[in-house]
Amino acid sequence: MYAQTERLLEELKSFHGREERLRRIMRYSMYSVMFYRSSVYAHEKRVAWLVESQAPLLEKSFLTFDVRRSIALALIHDDPEIVTGDTQAGYKRQMREGELEALEEEERAAIDKLAQESPKTLSGYSYRDLLLEILELTSTEARVAKYLDRFDAFGEALHDIYAGNSVLTVSVVTDKGPIPIPPHFYREALPVMQMKFKELGALKDTHLFFSEPIVVEKLTPRSVFPQ
Repeated sequence: MYAQTERLLEELKSFHGREERLRRIMRYSMYSVMFYRSSVYAHEKRVAWLVESQAPLLEKSFLTFDVRRSIALALIHDDPEIVTGDTQAGYKRQMREGELEALEEEERAAIDKLAQESPKTLSGYSYRDLLLEILELTSTEARVAKYLDRFDAFGEALHDIYAGNSVLTVSVVTDKGPIPIPPHFYREALPVMQMKFKELGALKDTHLFFSEPIVVEKLTPRSVFPQ
């Protein structure tokens, strides 16, 4: 079912050390105690599967949509974290404009470093161009991949909570104040993306993935300071 994803994963094995480094980056590093954690590598792969599962809808909705490119973008969208480490999305929301600009510059420097030490292309696409495209969200393919990135993160957060990682109902208090708990953050972020990008708005309610998510049980956050 996921033939295109598997072919790209096979090609990515030629990016020496990439998979091992991504497997070592654990999600939700701001939470010191969890029963288990998903890796960035697993997350990227899940997002690619989500994109490929929607190929018929995407090709029908957008006449020039390049499914293979969108899958490639999904598979490498967090690669700069190999250099920068993971910054939790809720924490980014609390950053000031200058801090966000500095973080983006750090990500661009990471892209340059990865591009220099990695194969130049992935499935015929420039690896560096793909990384910049998903950073800047300059294409429909990148916007779909980013939306499904957040959809996967929303599902991951709910799965973790109901599987025993109840710490994700905790709002970590940082130097910028309490950050929103992950399911609340992504529940709000998905419709915002659909309002911001017309292509994503056009997909609204065409599939469960593109419908407004509903949290069936109220999650009441509590606050703790990170250890």
